[in-house]
Amino acid sequence: MELRYLLGEDKYVRFEVTSTRGDDFSIDSALYALSKDGEVESSGPCTISGHEISVKLKPLFRSCLYTLEVTYCIADETLKKRVELEVM
Repeated sequence: MELRYLLGEDKYVRFEVTSTRGDDFSIDSALYALSKDGEVESSGPCTISGHEISVKLKPLFRSCLYTLEVTYCIADETLKKRVELEVM
């Protein structure tokens, strides 16, 4: 998954979390880190609504590539989602 932003945009990224086994679950916590060239530009808690995780991002620089990493906890598991974000 690759996302595209225009410099100056301030918008949400949302992920829908599903169970591969069809189990009922709740997301206990979620944090994000937005990095450019290996340096964290912004980080903090995500918003959790049911099975959806969202974070509002406003990248500060044009870049070939940012990395957004979301770490979330379900029961006794810690899971991660990483996506590339291009800012033009």
